[in-house]
Amino acid sequence: MSARTTLATFASCLVLLGPAAASAQYFDDSVSEHHEIGSPEGFALELRIGPYEPDDANIGSLYDDEGPLLAFEFDVMFLPIPYVGRAGLGFGLGWSRYTAKAATVAGEETQEELAFVIVPMTGVAVLRIDVLARELNIPFIFTGKLGLDAISWDSNRGETDEDDGITFGLHWAAQVALELDFFDRQAARALDEEWGINHTFLFFEYFGAEARGAPVVGDRTWSAGLGFLF
Repeated sequence: MSARTTLATFASCLVLLGPAAASAQYFDDSVSEHHEIGSPEGFALELRIGPYEPDDANIGSLYDDEGPLLAFEFDVMFLPIPYVGRAGLGFGLGWSRYTAKAATVAGEETQEELAFVIVPMTGVAVLRIDVLARELNIPFIFTGKLGLDAISWDSNRGETDEDDGITFGLHWAAQVALELDFFDRQAARALDEEWGINHTFLFFEYFGAEARGAPVVGDRTWSAGLGFLF
């Protein structure tokens, strides 16, 4: 076989294999010689739900309730780290309400409602390790978070506001996420092109809110939800 024939055959194979390779590769937002480049990526949004029971023994015994805590977090990922992932800053906001029936001095239950509401506000530094998904096509992302909580709380008896305040404390979290692009790459690409959402993921996060004022409104618990990278 002549050199000209060999080159022609090789070129034909590239033409035939090119579309298949393009559809199989894992598209990414970051600049890389190994990946197709999508829309710019610098933000993350997480919507979550999970149990939450303030550590204060009086609250736990009175309300006998674990939430749930509804929350979201918005991260700005402005620092790319080659072969690791991205780092940035995040802000989270949550809400949970606990209720119980008031009791008389003799311990008899009344129809008057007790309510205890918490609104956690969280500021964290975020490290998102996505090298497995970006470089090896293994759709897992690991994230660590460290920062501060400011948990606003409010205690009510019937229509009367009994007490309120804000308690501060350390916040930490460890998260594992499964990117959904793995299941339908074409749908993921369409979502990126139409809405600028690079990746969607399901996540599980274990975290500690170490707010230790009076009352103690912190907890060590978990949450799960849906996230978006864009």
